[in-house]
Formats: sequence, structure tokens, C-alpha cells
Amino acid sequence: MDKNFADIYALQCLVQNFALRDRGEWESFQNLFTPGARIHVTWYDGPIEGFIEASRRLAAAGGAQSKHQIWTPRLQIAGSRAIADTDIAIMVRLKIPAGEVDVTSWARFHDLFERRPEGWRITQRRTVYEKDRLDPVGDTTLGVDWSPETLAAHPAAYKHLARLMEFLGRSLPGPSVCAGTPEEAAIFAEQAAWLTQTA
Repeated sequence: MDKNFADIYALQCLVQNFALRDRGEWESFQNLFTPGARIHVTWYDGPIEGFIEASRRLAAAGGAQSKHQIWTPRLQIAGSRAIADTDIAIMVRLKIPAGEVDVTSWARFHDLFERRPEGWRITQRRTVYEKDRLDPVGDTTLGVDWSPETLAAHPAAYKHLARLMEFLGRSLPGPSVCAGTPEEAAIFAEQAAWLTQTA
């Protein structure tokens, strides 16, 4: 097999196998990352081990059901390092007092990878948010405060997702990166610089 093709395939599998979290396959999920890899999503910012622990607790508690749709990553490879920019959709179904709702968030994963003796692994994942929406499932009225004033407390790109996290009792670690912002431009610049460094 052509080595470059093998690298591309391995990196694509790492990106798309984030969906293992949705199925609760925690050991396989952890093997996607280097020890201590950093991850940022709306409700968590820290090392991957803490993210997995928190995800396990949430799954055991039941309640919200999440699903990640992950498209083909745009990859750049430089020796033993690589970066990826991947379109995703996060779909969450949640029961609230008035019934069920679906929250859909469109975003992108920005990943850093290193080739280790055991193969390629993710060393950092950050999420850039583009837009989201909330829909009642069937005939229901929303018995939670989704007013424009409440939603305005969060960036427009993921205001429904952030409000949902608050409703679930999760504390938000700080603003997440939104598309078209200087913070997103900084991620691209950092990735380009990181890719050219010697591992």
C-alpha cells in the first residue's frame, strides 16, 4: 500500500471514529488520542482523560442522546505531524418538562496529530461552531427559557447548544471558537506553524 495513502486512511479513521463516543466504546475511543491530549467542546476544555470520564458519567446517567455526523477531513501531512479540518454535525435529543426537543449544531473539528510508535494519534482537538437550531419533536411547547434574551448570553453560532448544556446543569468552561472570527484565524495560523515544527 502506498505509504501516503496509508497515512491518509489512518488519519481519516482517527477523525471519524470520534463516533465511538456515541456508542460508549471507551477503550477504543481513548486509543484515538495521545495520553494527555487536549480537547475543547462546548461543555468541556481539558485533557482527554477527563473528557472520557465525564462522558462515561453522562452516558450512565441517561437523559440526552447525542450523535455526531462526521464528514471527510481536509488533511495536511508533514512528516510525523498532520492537521485536519473536518465538517461535523452534533445532534442531541433531550427530554424537557414539555416534551422532547432536538438540537442540531453545525461545526468543525480542528485536529493536530502526531505519528507515534503505535501509529497516528490525535494530540489536540478544538471545535469551531458555525450555527445551530432547536426543534420540538412532535407537538410540544418548550417549557424551558429559550427566549431571545436568554439565548443572547451565548455566541450566535452555538447559542442553542450552549443553552442546552446549561439546562443539563453543565458549566461552560468559557467561550468556544466561532467561524469567521480572529480566534478561528489564530487556530489556522497555529496549525500551520505546528505542522512545520520537528516532532
